[in-house]
Amino acid sequence: MGVSTTRRGRIKGAAIAEVVRDVEHLLETGRIDREQVELRLEPADLALLEQEIQPALWYDNGSHARMTELLRDVEGGGRDAYVAGRGAATAERLLESGLYQQLQLASGEAAATDDPAALRRAIRLLLSLSGAMYEFGSWKLRPGDESSDVLLIDVLDAGALSEMNRLTAEGFIRRIAERLQRRPPQVDSERVSPDHVVYRIRLDRQRG
Repeated sequence: MGVSTTRRGRIKGAAIAEVVRDVEHLLETGRIDREQVELRLEPADLALLEQEIQPALWYDNGSHARMTELLRDVEGGGRDAYVAGRGAATAERLLESGLYQQLQLASGEAAATDDPAALRRAIRLLLSLSGAMYEFGSWKLRPGDESSDVLLIDVLDAGALSEMNRLTAEGFIRRIAERLQRRPPQVDSERVSPDHVVYRIRLDRQRG
């Protein structure tokens, strides 16, 4: 099961609200009882279940990690793919809502193309969202060949980026990249050091 290690860091309410609602739903439907929740979560996490989450305010990222791990283990059968799936679903909701201009600009920039240079420009726009969601870390598209079939995203100062954040963002990036390319790319990620996470977007050049 394991517990994510995080340093001090805060996450925007818009990014944690769905996690809090889903834990509340587990309790309301009897999928998990209060005693089990209290064993898994900390008092500060439990307090979030008793309040309305404000999308524009900052919240402890450790609460996001612990609640997401709880959801993964109860709803997702302990599968990390479940966490990435949550990130993909969040990307879909944001794209449909039109809430973030960066996502709309990115969609218009590279939609239905196979141009790596256009996708690079779109990903740079997308990464400008990171500061709106995380109060830590530096997300940058690694400089490289504009025609390369592999795009690399470096997250530096990533000590506060939990494994749940990493997996959620992996699914988020995958879904956005799928929407921006005619042929779905492969997306994976790894923590190469405590303070450095890398995301890889591998483009599909084979025509079916």
